[in-house]
Amino acid sequence: MTKIFRFGVIGCGLMGREFASAAARWLHLADVKARPEIVAVCDTNATLLDWFTDHVPTVRQATADYKELLANPEIDAVYCAVPHVLHQQIYIDVLKAGKHLLGEKPFGMDAAQNREITAVLSEHPELLVRCSSEMPFFPGAQKVIALARSGEMGEILEVEAGFLHSSDIDRQKPINWKRMTEINGDYGCMGDLGMHVLHVPLRLGWRPANLHAQLVKKVRERPDGKGGMLPCTTWDNATISGRVRSGDQDFPMVLKTWRIAPGESNTWYIRILGMKKSAFFSTKSPRQWQWMDYNGGAQAWSTEDLGYASLFPAITGKIFEFGFVDAIQQMWAAFVDELAGGNANGFGCATPAEAQAHHAVLTAALRSGRDDVVVPVDYDGASV
Repeated sequence: MTKIFRFGVIGCGLMGREFASAAARWLHLADVKARPEIVAVCDTNATLLDWFTDHVPTVRQATADYKELLANPEIDAVYCAVPHVLHQQIYIDVLKAGKHLLGEKPFGMDAAQNREITAVLSEHPELLVRCSSEMPFFPGAQKVIALARSGEMGEILEVEAGFLHSSDIDRQKPINWKRMTEINGDYGCMGDLGMHVLHVPLRLGWRPANLHAQLVKKVRERPDGKGGMLPCTTWDNATISGRVRSGDQDFPMVLKTWRIAPGESNTWYIRILGMKKSAFFSTKSPRQWQWMDYNGGAQAWSTEDLGYASLFPAITGKIFEFGFVDAIQQMWAAFVDELAGGNANGFGCATPAEAQAHHAVLTAALRSGRDDVVVPVDYDGASV
């Protein structure tokens, strides 16, 4: 019999509803050990609560007070998708309530908040805690990761990873909390996009020892939606150049978190160039990955159509295309599999240690960009 884990959702916006969608079509997955059931929801927006009670028949509690949700003995685990400024207190309260947690990035508004969350987590080793990061669950990304893990790429020449947004090029786009440092944090675009970009490098053990960051702020005010204008106080774009020393490898790594990326539409990509083999995947071509073998002859990229060859098998045939909502469901499948005692089929969600390490990188990048200097990355003993 399939085990059921009962979830509470704190924050019923876009990503909370994506989780609900993934849970509703869990039968899309084949041979899973367990499934999620959303039994409680919390948000201060009554309209969003109504959406859940209208569309998710398993919901038995809807509240504006997250502490009421955490007091619910029915709940095994919590998904928390709230603005960054709320992460520290709510995540800590979730852990103290004895609930497993999948929390949204950046897992604390800054490194200090992340350390507070990590300190409380250390007191609850019985809890499974992970950070949301869905992009590496695309089949093409998994192909690149597998090749990198194989050791067959030889000496690494360079790694580049990025997440390229597009909509912020429109100066008339109304402001939201992600453009306000008091809610988003000083990281700006790096806080919201950094885990997407760093998840794979950190999982492969590639941590920059030092870095230099170029931080860009082009749009300094946006419409407030009421006929006026408000200042944008966060960074629009960041390009981070680092040096990685890992084992016998020593190579440059470039990380891009761009909210203003002309022509792009939420493009995530990873490129690894090696002396023997190279690999590339981009969500711009979601069903393909590219690789190059070099054996002394021609240097030519090969392209393979993968279809729906997902980490967690699904009923969809491999001739069909994998997309963002599928990546969300695969991430959730990995989390629920770990809850059930599995190994997430070899690739789990981002860990608290990886979240801590990514804060170390972003903290160094913030200092580097402000002062225009090369900065060593202090991982504070974080292990990945």
